[in-house]
Amino acid sequence: GDAAAPGATAEGKAAHRGESARRFLESLASSPSFVGDYWHRRPLLVRSSDVYADADAEDEDESSPSSSASSLSWADGAFTVERDLRKVDGSYVSGHRTSDALRANAGVGSDDSDGGGDGGGGNKSADTWDFRPIKDDPARVTSWDDVSSSLRPPSSGGGTIYFNNAGSLWPSLASLCRLAARAFGLPVNVNVYVTPPGTVRSVPPHTDRQDVLVVQTEGAKRWRVYGPPKRNGRADPLNRGKGGDALTPEEMGPPLIDAVVRRGDVLYVPAGFPHETDTSTVVPDDPIGDGDGGGGEAIAIDEKVRVHQQSTSAEDVFRETSVHLTLGLDTHVWGLTYAHLRWAALQRGGKPFQIRIEDDGEYWASLETVPCGFLARKYDDDAADGDGDGGKRMTSDEAVDLAVRELKAIMIRLEPGRWRGEGVTGGGDDDDGREDLPSDEDLTEVARYVLRDHLGAFLRLQREEMFADVQDPRGEETLMKAYRCTQEQNRIMEKFGAFSKNEATRRSFEATRLQREATLSDKRSAQ
Repeated sequence: GDAAAPGATAEGKAAHRGESARRFLESLASSPSFVGDYWHRRPLLVRSSDVYADADAEDEDESSPSSSASSLSWADGAFTVERDLRKVDGSYVSGHRTSDALRANAGVGSDDSDGGGDGGGGNKSADTWDFRPIKDDPARVTSWDDVSSSLRPPSSGGGTIYFNNAGSLWPSLASLCRLAARAFGLPVNVNVYVTPPGTVRSVPPHTDRQDVLVVQTEGAKRWRVYGPPKRNGRADPLNRGKGGDALTPEEMGPPLIDAVVRRGDVLYVPAGFPHETDTSTVVPDDPIGDGDGGGGEAIAIDEKVRVHQQSTSAEDVFRETSVHLTLGLDTHVWGLTYAHLRWAALQRGGKPFQIRIEDDGEYWASLETVPCGFLARKYDDDAADGDGDGGKRMTSDEAVDLAVRELKAIMIRLEPGRWRGEGVTGGGDDDDGREDLPSDEDLTEVARYVLRDHLGAFLRLQREEMFADVQDPRGEETLMKAYRCTQEQNRIMEKFGAFSKNEATRRSFEATRLQREATLSDKRSAQ
């Protein structure tokens, strides 16, 4: 008989979805605009109709699954409750749910459409990140009742649930992680968040250590994303709104983006940028911020798209359960910043590394990502203006040299009165109390280790094992492989601590790894 049209089978559709996702991720990673204007600087909302997937789509048959009409929807339905989440039933996968305090405030209260409310209850405990396991006994098999009872309507005590490290458990998410790791050249991870309709406070305002791409796969969710608040000297700027800390509206100011993120949309949220979500309120007239606090458009990666979303009621928008993926790009988590290079260089040289950074700008500059992955590219003048291609990739030696130059500049700016040497102003050769900067040879050794050995170990682990050949989450081998890879990531950080001659750091990661081993042993004994 006739051959099936491309994409007509489930396998074909999955392959097409993967190809479309690859094109989008690679387009984003190679965009000079994304690198220069958005990465660590401001959020970016890309609507499903503007998700660039195939630059040559207009040259293809419109009936083909590779045509523009179908290639723009790769995120829509990429992970669903019925097809994918239900696979936790009968598995040992354990998720988390919002605490009772958050749930008590999740389905009541005012509209709060201006982002300044407290979730309706005025309950301080509902203003901080607080989650609990979805099942009382982590050693027992997870049932669908564990999930469905946590996802009841908010009026009946339901709320948000999430599953960490989902890229190690679901084959489709493992594929997405492989694509993202290849496109960005960074360690990645995927978590899954599920929220029932009508939730006034899905999660309270908080910050994260990861830069994330939020991929809305089902339903819709309102997001408010704010710029980093002024540091208060107490809370970790990358961990605000957690562990009892609460972010106030006065600290956050007006949102940079306030929009309902719908099926197929992708939202970039930089690390350290507070955000809060709900599934109960729509944006009046649906203005969409451009990431600078203005309104009226969301800039797609080619910066030529204007977004206009029809205004509609909350009942219509939030009919479905909301499902989104947080695709984390993990640079702060795994030590790929200039702050980590500085820390390692000073530790190896036996020099004090603790510092109090007063200036917020210098603080965030020290947390910039070292030149690796998609950030290790050189752009020509046209590309810098957003009209060029993805730039030429730096050689390994060029990336190391750039990292050393930037690291020296950052160290001098952070402590101008501490150092003497080339590039330092305000002191002479005989200044008492000043120290020589670590030598270029010492800094190069640190940069080379981080950019080659350390980063390379993460990328190999994720490419060759963590996200390779992932099977059904109900399979024991899937869970054991995810466990082994998590343990190996800890070992990589133990080695980083040893390289940096910081025994406390090495022991901390070792203790975490050994605790996981003990927990697994206890679970097996209980089964």
